[in-house]
Amino acid sequence: MESDSRDLFVFQTGQQLFALPAVEVAGTTQRKAPARLPFAPSGVLGVISVQGQMLTVIDPLVFINQQNRQMPGAIPLVIIIRGDEQLALAADGYEDALSINEISSTGLSANSGDVDSAICGSIYRDGREIFVLDARKLFSAAMGKLDRRRRRT
Repeated sequence: MESDSRDLFVFQTGQQLFALPAVEVAGTTQRKAPARLPFAPSGVLGVISVQGQMLTVIDPLVFINQQNRQMPGAIPLVIIIRGDEQLALAADGYEDALSINEISSTGLSANSGDVDSAICGSIYRDGREIFVLDARKLFSAAMGKLDRRRRRT
């Protein structure tokens, strides 16, 4: 009998827990200060260089519509995502890996906005909700959260 178990990489940003399939995580690095990008959406913290590769760093709190926190000069933990989009997620730390058989879907997976949600479901561990992210939708979801702050003349 074949198992549909999948390992999740669990991390914390602010007070919230998030997870990604472990196969989507290329690695982590610590204490990186992103270079800010002018006119970037609020969820895009900037870019960093890791081993000669430029990565766009996204604040995962934007996916649950939480106010972006002010980052110190350096992000405590950066999670590098596999793929051609060269993305990374900002985090404060990581937790033990989690093996699951099925992601319980919540109302969060259905996004009524004009951009697909990066959240594919949620699970609970030790009474805490963990939002499971879809690595394929991170960039489009972050870019879809554009601020409308440009001054109109």
